[in-house]
Amino acid sequence: MDLQPEHATDCATAEYRVRKHALKLLPRVLVLAILASAVLPMGGWVGSVDRLAHAPWERPVLPPPPDSIVFMADSLMARAARAAAAESALIVHYRPYVIRNTHAIWKLRLAIGENGLASALRVSRIDLQHVSRGDTLIVPDKTDSLLLSPYPADLPAARSIPKLLLVSLRVQAFGAYDHGTLTRWGPTSTGRRDKPTPAGIYYVNWKAKERRSTIDDDWILKWAVNLDSEEGIALHEYGLPGRPASHSCVRLTEEDATWMYGWVREWRIARNRKTITRKGTPVVVFGEYSYSGRRPWLALVQEPGATQLAPQELDETVADYFYAGPPAPYWLRLAPPPPLPAPPESVRTPVIADRAHTP
Repeated sequence: MDLQPEHATDCATAEYRVRKHALKLLPRVLVLAILASAVLPMGGWVGSVDRLAHAPWERPVLPPPPDSIVFMADSLMARAARAAAAESALIVHYRPYVIRNTHAIWKLRLAIGENGLASALRVSRIDLQHVSRGDTLIVPDKTDSLLLSPYPADLPAARSIPKLLLVSLRVQAFGAYDHGTLTRWGPTSTGRRDKPTPAGIYYVNWKAKERRSTIDDDWILKWAVNLDSEEGIALHEYGLPGRPASHSCVRLTEEDATWMYGWVREWRIARNRKTITRKGTPVVVFGEYSYSGRRPWLALVQEPGATQLAPQELDETVADYFYAGPPAPYWLRLAPPPPLPAPPESVRTPVIADRAHTP
Protein backbone atom coordinates (compact mmCIF):
# COMPACT_ATOMS: atom_id res chain seq x y z
CA MET A 1 0.00 0.00 0.00
CA ASP A 2 1.49 3.34 -1.11
CA LEU A 3 1.37 6.14 1.56
CA GLN A 4 3.20 8.87 -0.41
CA PRO A 5 0.14 10.82 -1.53
CA GLU A 6 -1.16 10.93 2.01
CA HIS A 7 2.17 12.26 3.40
CA ALA A 8 2.34 14.83 0.60
CA THR A 9 -1.08 16.12 1.46
CA ASP A 10 -0.20 16.49 5.13
CA CYS A 11 3.01 18.41 4.30
CA ALA A 12 1.11 20.78 2.04
CA THR A 13 -1.41 21.38 4.74
CA ALA A 14 1.32 22.17 7.32
CA GLU A 15 3.10 24.57 4.95
CA TYR A 16 -0.17 26.32 4.25
CA ARG A 17 -0.78 26.76 7.95
CA VAL A 18 2.69 28.26 8.50
CA ARG A 19 2.21 30.72 5.63
CA LYS A 20 -1.21 31.68 6.92
CA HIS A 21 0.18 32.27 10.43
CA ALA A 22 3.05 34.34 9.01
CA LEU A 23 0.64 36.49 7.03
CA LYS A 24 -1.28 37.14 10.21
CA LEU A 25 1.92 38.17 12.08
CA LEU A 26 3.23 40.39 9.26
CA PRO A 27 1.05 43.45 10.04
CA ARG A 28 2.06 43.29 13.68
CA VAL A 29 5.76 43.14 12.75
CA LEU A 30 5.34 46.08 10.39
CA VAL A 31 3.62 48.12 13.11
CA LEU A 32 6.37 47.34 15.59
CA ALA A 33 9.04 48.30 13.03
CA ILE A 34 7.32 51.64 12.34
CA LEU A 35 7.04 52.41 16.04
CA ALA A 36 10.68 51.49 16.62
CA SER A 37 11.85 53.72 13.77
CA ALA A 38 9.84 56.62 15.20
CA VAL A 39 11.02 56.21 18.78
CA LEU A 40 14.64 55.22 18.34
CA PRO A 41 17.13 57.72 16.81
CA MET A 42 18.65 57.18 13.37
CA GLY A 43 22.06 56.25 14.80
CA GLY A 44 21.40 52.51 14.56
CA TRP A 45 20.27 49.78 16.87
CA VAL A 46 23.62 49.40 18.60
CA GLY A 47 23.90 53.11 19.40
CA SER A 48 20.28 53.26 20.50
CA VAL A 49 20.69 50.35 22.87
CA ASP A 50 23.91 51.87 24.27
CA ARG A 51 22.25 55.22 24.87
CA LEU A 52 19.26 53.62 26.47
CA ALA A 53 21.57 51.70 28.77
CA HIS A 54 23.78 54.65 29.79
CA ALA A 55 21.62 57.76 29.39
CA PRO A 56 19.82 57.44 32.72
CA TRP A 57 23.20 57.49 34.51
CA GLU A 58 24.53 60.49 32.55
CA ARG A 59 21.76 62.94 33.35
CA PRO A 60 22.83 66.26 34.93
CA VAL A 61 22.78 66.57 38.68
CA LEU A 62 19.46 67.71 39.99
CA PRO A 63 19.35 71.14 41.69
CA PRO A 64 19.53 71.15 45.46
CA PRO A 65 16.21 70.88 47.27
CA PRO A 66 14.64 74.06 48.61
CA ASP A 67 15.21 75.20 52.14
CA SER A 68 13.49 73.00 54.62
CA ILE A 69 13.89 71.89 58.19
CA VAL A 70 16.48 69.35 57.07
CA PHE A 71 18.55 71.64 54.87
CA MET A 72 17.99 74.98 56.63
CA ALA A 73 21.17 74.88 58.76
CA ASP A 74 23.49 73.94 55.87
CA SER A 75 21.86 76.47 53.56
CA LEU A 76 22.19 79.35 56.00
CA MET A 77 25.79 78.46 56.77
CA ALA A 78 26.64 78.28 53.08
CA ARG A 79 24.99 81.63 52.42
CA ALA A 80 26.81 83.24 55.32
CA ALA A 81 30.12 81.86 54.08
CA ARG A 82 29.51 83.18 50.57
CA ALA A 83 28.50 86.60 51.87
CA ALA A 84 31.59 86.77 54.08
CA ALA A 85 33.84 85.75 51.18
CA ALA A 86 32.30 88.39 48.89
CA GLU A 87 32.67 91.08 51.54
CA SER A 88 36.26 90.07 52.26
CA ALA A 89 37.09 90.30 48.56
CA LEU A 90 36.08 93.98 48.55
CA ILE A 91 37.98 94.98 51.70
CA VAL A 92 41.60 96.05 51.31
CA HIS A 93 44.01 95.70 54.21
CA TYR A 94 47.19 97.74 54.40
CA ARG A 95 50.49 97.28 56.21
CA PRO A 96 53.46 99.63 56.61
CA TYR A 97 56.84 98.81 55.12
CA VAL A 98 59.83 100.85 56.28
CA ILE A 99 62.75 101.33 53.88
CA ARG A 100 65.71 100.50 56.14
CA ASN A 101 68.47 99.95 53.56
CA THR A 102 69.20 99.92 49.84
CA HIS A 103 67.99 96.34 49.46
CA ALA A 104 64.55 96.97 50.97
CA ILE A 105 62.88 97.75 47.64
CA TRP A 106 64.45 94.68 46.05
CA LYS A 107 63.15 92.47 48.87
CA LEU A 108 59.69 94.04 48.66
CA ARG A 109 59.54 93.43 44.91
CA LEU A 110 60.43 89.77 45.40
CA ALA A 111 57.77 89.42 48.08
CA ILE A 112 54.79 91.08 46.36
CA GLY A 113 55.77 91.24 42.67
CA GLU A 114 55.86 94.10 40.20
CA ASN A 115 52.12 94.77 40.36
CA GLY A 116 52.16 94.77 44.12
CA LEU A 117 55.07 97.22 44.21
CA ALA A 118 53.34 99.51 41.70
CA SER A 119 50.19 99.46 43.85
CA ALA A 120 52.21 100.30 46.98
CA LEU A 121 53.85 103.26 45.26
CA ARG A 122 50.50 104.48 43.97
CA VAL A 123 48.87 104.29 47.39
CA SER A 124 51.91 105.99 48.99
CA ARG A 125 51.74 108.87 46.45
CA ILE A 126 55.42 108.43 45.55
CA ASP A 127 57.47 107.21 42.60
CA LEU A 128 60.36 104.77 42.74
CA GLN A 129 63.01 107.43 42.13
CA HIS A 130 62.03 109.35 45.28
CA VAL A 131 61.95 106.39 47.67
CA SER A 132 64.78 106.79 50.16
CA ARG A 133 65.95 105.28 53.43
CA GLY A 134 63.57 105.97 56.29
CA ASP A 135 60.44 106.29 54.11
CA THR A 136 57.35 104.26 54.91
CA LEU A 137 55.42 102.65 52.09
CA ILE A 138 51.80 101.61 52.54
CA VAL A 139 51.44 98.14 51.03
CA PRO A 140 47.91 96.90 50.16
CA ASP A 141 47.02 93.22 50.07
CA LYS A 142 45.22 93.66 46.73
CA THR A 143 46.25 95.16 43.39
CA ASP A 144 42.84 95.93 41.90
CA SER A 145 42.99 99.59 40.93
CA LEU A 146 39.28 100.23 41.55
CA LEU A 147 39.47 98.77 45.05
CA LEU A 148 42.40 101.04 45.87
CA SER A 149 40.75 104.13 44.42
CA PRO A 150 39.67 106.91 46.79
CA TYR A 151 37.02 107.86 44.22
CA PRO A 152 33.71 105.98 43.87
CA ALA A 153 33.18 103.94 40.73
CA ASP A 154 29.97 105.81 39.89
CA LEU A 155 29.24 109.52 40.20
CA PRO A 156 25.55 110.24 39.44
CA ALA A 157 26.00 114.03 39.31
CA ALA A 158 28.49 113.68 36.41
CA ARG A 159 26.50 111.35 34.18
CA SER A 160 25.55 114.19 31.84
CA ILE A 161 29.19 115.34 31.51
CA PRO A 162 31.13 113.49 28.78
CA LYS A 163 34.53 113.93 30.46
CA LEU A 164 35.30 115.23 33.92
CA LEU A 165 38.60 115.31 35.81
CA LEU A 166 38.56 115.71 39.60
CA VAL A 167 41.68 116.55 41.63
CA SER A 168 41.46 116.19 45.39
CA LEU A 169 43.92 118.32 47.32
CA ARG A 170 43.18 116.51 50.57
CA VAL A 171 44.05 112.98 49.40
CA GLN A 172 46.42 114.02 46.57
CA ALA A 173 44.74 111.99 43.84
CA PHE A 174 42.90 112.53 40.57
CA GLY A 175 39.83 110.74 39.22
CA ALA A 176 38.83 110.70 35.55
CA TYR A 177 35.15 110.13 34.79
CA ASP A 178 33.40 109.34 31.51
CA HIS A 179 29.67 110.10 31.84
CA GLY A 180 29.88 109.50 35.58
CA THR A 181 31.86 106.24 35.42
CA LEU A 182 35.36 106.16 36.87
CA THR A 183 37.85 105.42 34.11
CA ARG A 184 41.15 105.94 35.89
CA TRP A 185 42.65 107.30 39.08
CA GLY A 186 46.18 108.05 40.16
CA PRO A 187 48.40 109.88 42.66
CA THR A 188 49.30 113.54 42.32
CA SER A 189 51.61 116.11 43.85
CA THR A 190 49.96 119.52 43.92
CA GLY A 191 51.33 122.90 45.02
CA ARG A 192 53.44 123.17 48.14
CA ARG A 193 52.56 125.37 51.12
CA ASP A 194 53.90 128.64 49.66
CA LYS A 195 52.67 127.86 46.11
CA PRO A 196 49.38 125.98 46.61
CA THR A 197 47.24 124.87 43.72
CA PRO A 198 44.13 127.10 43.76
CA ALA A 199 40.86 125.24 44.12
CA GLY A 200 38.28 125.90 41.42
CA ILE A 201 37.13 124.82 38.01
CA TYR A 202 39.44 124.91 34.99
CA TYR A 203 39.15 123.92 31.36
CA VAL A 204 41.91 122.35 29.30
CA ASN A 205 43.38 124.94 26.95
CA TRP A 206 46.20 123.33 25.05
CA LYS A 207 48.57 120.41 25.50
CA ALA A 208 52.13 119.65 24.46
CA LYS A 209 54.27 116.53 24.63
CA GLU A 210 57.21 118.57 25.88
CA ARG A 211 57.53 122.18 27.02
CA ARG A 212 59.83 124.32 29.14
CA SER A 213 58.51 125.73 32.36
CA THR A 214 57.69 129.44 32.50
CA ILE A 215 59.20 129.54 36.01
CA ASP A 216 62.52 127.90 35.26
CA ASP A 217 63.90 127.17 31.79
CA ASP A 218 65.77 124.16 33.13
CA TRP A 219 62.52 122.40 33.96
CA ILE A 220 61.31 120.25 31.08
CA LEU A 221 57.62 119.47 31.42
CA LYS A 222 56.57 116.36 29.52
CA TRP A 223 53.00 115.55 28.53
CA ALA A 224 51.85 118.99 29.66
CA VAL A 225 48.12 119.80 29.76
CA ASN A 226 47.62 123.52 30.35
CA LEU A 227 44.82 124.75 32.59
CA ASP A 228 45.68 128.42 33.23
CA SER A 229 48.37 130.16 31.19
CA GLU A 230 48.38 133.34 33.28
CA GLU A 231 48.84 131.52 36.59
CA GLY A 232 51.04 128.81 35.13
CA ILE A 233 48.86 125.90 36.24
CA ALA A 234 49.07 122.66 34.29
CA LEU A 235 48.98 118.89 34.54
CA HIS A 236 52.30 117.31 33.60
CA GLU A 237 54.71 114.51 34.33
CA TYR A 238 57.22 115.15 37.12
CA GLY A 239 58.58 113.50 40.21
CA LEU A 240 56.23 112.49 43.03
CA PRO A 241 57.99 112.74 46.42
CA GLY A 242 54.97 111.60 48.44
CA ARG A 243 53.77 115.09 49.39
CA PRO A 244 52.66 118.36 47.70
CA ALA A 245 55.85 119.81 46.19
CA SER A 246 55.02 121.62 42.93
CA HIS A 247 54.79 125.30 42.04
CA SER A 248 50.95 125.24 41.89
CA CYS A 249 50.91 122.64 39.09
CA VAL A 250 49.56 119.11 39.37
CA ARG A 251 52.30 116.53 38.98
CA LEU A 252 51.56 113.07 37.60
CA THR A 253 53.50 109.86 37.09
CA GLU A 254 54.80 109.18 33.59
CA GLU A 255 52.22 106.47 32.99
CA ASP A 256 49.31 108.63 34.15
CA ALA A 257 50.57 111.74 32.33
CA THR A 258 50.84 109.83 29.03
CA TRP A 259 47.32 108.50 29.44
CA MET A 260 45.97 111.91 30.49
CA TYR A 261 47.49 113.57 27.43
CA GLY A 262 45.47 111.32 25.14
CA TRP A 263 42.29 111.37 27.22
CA VAL A 264 41.63 115.10 27.68
CA ARG A 265 40.18 117.30 24.95
CA GLU A 266 41.62 120.71 24.07
CA TRP A 267 39.65 123.87 23.56
CA ARG A 268 38.67 125.05 20.08
CA ILE A 269 39.13 128.69 19.11
CA ALA A 270 37.98 130.69 16.11
CA ARG A 271 40.26 131.94 13.34
CA ASN A 272 40.58 135.32 14.99
CA ARG A 273 42.36 133.55 17.88
CA LYS A 274 40.18 135.42 20.37
CA THR A 275 36.85 133.59 20.48
CA ILE A 276 36.52 130.19 22.14
CA THR A 277 34.08 128.03 20.17
CA ARG A 278 34.41 124.97 22.41
CA LYS A 279 35.77 124.56 25.90
CA GLY A 280 38.17 121.82 26.75
CA THR A 281 37.76 119.03 29.31
CA PRO A 282 36.62 120.47 32.67
CA VAL A 283 38.98 119.99 35.61
CA VAL A 284 37.73 120.58 39.17
CA VAL A 285 40.32 121.05 41.92
CA PHE A 286 38.66 120.80 45.31
CA GLY A 287 39.34 120.23 48.99
CA GLU A 288 42.19 121.42 51.17
CA TYR A 289 45.44 119.72 52.10
CA SER A 290 46.61 119.78 55.72
CA TYR A 291 50.28 120.76 55.42
CA SER A 292 50.81 120.59 59.16
CA GLY A 293 48.94 117.32 59.68
CA ARG A 294 49.74 113.71 59.00
CA ARG A 295 49.54 112.50 55.43
CA PRO A 296 46.11 110.90 55.00
CA TRP A 297 47.35 107.71 53.30
CA LEU A 298 49.56 106.86 56.30
CA ALA A 299 46.38 106.31 58.31
CA LEU A 300 45.22 103.52 55.97
CA VAL A 301 46.89 100.92 58.19
CA GLN A 302 44.56 101.69 61.11
CA GLU A 303 41.62 102.98 59.04
CA PRO A 304 41.30 101.44 55.54
CA GLY A 305 38.84 104.14 54.47
CA ALA A 306 40.97 107.12 55.52
CA THR A 307 41.39 108.39 51.96
CA GLN A 308 37.91 107.57 50.69
CA LEU A 309 35.97 110.45 49.18
CA ALA A 310 32.30 110.35 50.03
CA PRO A 311 29.98 110.21 46.99
CA GLN A 312 27.82 112.91 48.56
CA GLU A 313 30.82 115.25 48.81
CA LEU A 314 31.68 114.71 45.14
CA ASP A 315 28.07 115.11 44.02
CA GLU A 316 27.82 118.41 45.88
CA THR A 317 31.13 119.60 44.42
CA VAL A 318 30.04 118.79 40.86
CA ALA A 319 26.59 120.28 41.40
CA ASP A 320 28.04 123.48 42.83
CA TYR A 321 30.24 124.13 39.80
CA PHE A 322 28.03 122.86 36.98
CA TYR A 323 24.48 123.42 38.17
CA ALA A 324 24.51 126.17 40.83
CA GLY A 325 27.53 128.35 40.09
CA PRO A 326 30.71 128.57 42.19
CA PRO A 327 30.32 127.27 45.74
CA ALA A 328 30.16 129.57 48.72
CA PRO A 329 33.06 129.68 51.20
CA TYR A 330 33.41 126.66 53.42
CA TRP A 331 32.64 128.55 56.62
CA LEU A 332 29.52 130.04 55.07
CA ARG A 333 28.27 126.65 53.91
CA LEU A 334 28.51 125.31 57.44
CA ALA A 335 26.69 128.26 59.02
CA PRO A 336 22.89 127.90 59.27
CA PRO A 337 20.85 130.33 57.17
CA PRO A 338 19.70 133.44 59.08
CA PRO A 339 16.03 133.47 60.11
CA LEU A 340 13.61 135.60 58.16
CA PRO A 341 12.73 138.92 59.82
CA ALA A 342 9.31 139.07 61.42
CA PRO A 343 6.81 141.48 59.84
CA PRO A 344 6.08 144.66 61.82
CA GLU A 345 3.01 144.66 63.97
CA SER A 346 1.48 147.61 62.13
CA VAL A 347 1.37 145.61 58.93
CA ARG A 348 -1.54 143.26 58.82
CA THR A 349 -1.97 140.49 56.34
CA PRO A 350 -4.91 141.40 54.09
CA VAL A 351 -7.77 138.95 54.15
CA ILE A 352 -9.54 138.38 50.85
CA ALA A 353 -13.15 137.31 51.35
CA ASP A 354 -14.68 134.82 48.98
CA ARG A 355 -17.15 136.27 46.54
CA ALA A 356 -20.72 135.43 47.48
CA HIS A 357 -22.29 132.93 45.15
CA THR A 358 -25.45 134.22 43.50
CA PRO A 359 -28.17 131.70 42.88
